[in-house]
Amino acid sequence: MGSFFRINSGFKFADFDNYREFGGSFRAGSDLVIDVDQAEWGYKLQDENYSLFATLFYNETQGMPDCVVGSDVCTRLETEATGVELDGKLYWGISP
Repeated sequence: MGSFFRINSGFKFADFDNYREFGGSFRAGSDLVIDVDQAEWGYKLQDENYSLFATLFYNETQGMPDCVVGSDVCTRLETEATGVELDGKLYWGISP
């Protein structure tokens, strides 16, 4: 049995294609860097005949670029996601 907690804050730089396709937007002052905040809490339970892993998560991005090719300005989007991941196994039969 075990549990974990993770929290982080970081960013994602735009890739080559973003700068190639939206270079005009970048030069006009649009920020193509995405800020990311994440948190997770998980619980793991495992025995000889079963296992159960449960993870609660939350993430938020700020600044996801929504650019139109040829436009000088990119719209900045914000996203949030909250959820639960469940993973389990049940072993039938006799163990070797």
